[in-house]
Amino acid sequence: MFTVFVNPDYHGRGVGSKLMDKVEELARDKKYKILKVPSGLSSLDFYRHRGYKEVRRVHSADHGDTIEMEKKI
Repeated sequence: MFTVFVNPDYHGRGVGSKLMDKVEELARDKKYKILKVPSGLSSLDFYRHRGYKEVRRVHSADHGDTIEMEKKI
């Protein structure tokens, strides 16, 4: 699992989509079958739109709620 963040000043400009396009391309090149990402509540719809499914929710006193998402690639 890996973590990717886009500065909120750049949300809605396609930066996250371009970044995830490249991450998914590299994962496919390495023959990965499943890509997993941790999502915050604010990014949940972004990942869902890209075809990621919710696997589980984890609550951390330090980091708040994190949703583990995955996508078959």
